[in-house]
Amino acid sequence: MNQVYLGLGGNEGDILTSICKVKEFLEKSPAIKDLKMSNIYRTAPVGMVSTSWFLNAVCTFKTPLSPFDVFAFTQEIETQLGKIPKAKDAPRPIDIDILFHGVENIDSNDLKIPHREWHKRLFVLMPLSELTEKVVIKTKNGLSSFIIKELIAELQSEQQQFYLLSH
Repeated sequence: MNQVYLGLGGNEGDILTSICKVKEFLEKSPAIKDLKMSNIYRTAPVGMVSTSWFLNAVCTFKTPLSPFDVFAFTQEIETQLGKIPKAKDAPRPIDIDILFHGVENIDSNDLKIPHREWHKRLFVLMPLSELTEKVVIKTKNGLSSFIIKELIAELQSEQQQFYLLSH
């Protein structure tokens, strides 16, 4: 069983309902075990022209599914929740990113794990810190460990705006 972390977010439509529905889809899957969800945060857009704020959360679970099977499953959930292909920085009702899949490091055309910007985004790190203290990732030099609170401390000087929405 692999420990998987997903980043959830959106900034168009009823995002709170979309995030809750993602959780429902995951709970219904027989391949998903021990699902845990962070609180939901309201966050300012980062690197986007959009002015719509996001709702963001992170969830984690155990699964025997491969990274590509998890990716296919999350793509199907996004489609069922109304996500359609748009420009990278366009508003969206839901976005599901695979942050981590075990210690895997995948760099294919369709899938990049860990997510490229995970360590640079408070909207990922703050909810992630509720679920784990550290992550371990396979790198060229072996396994590397990252302490989430240390990464948060490095980024807080940038003053990215985010607010805890639920507790």
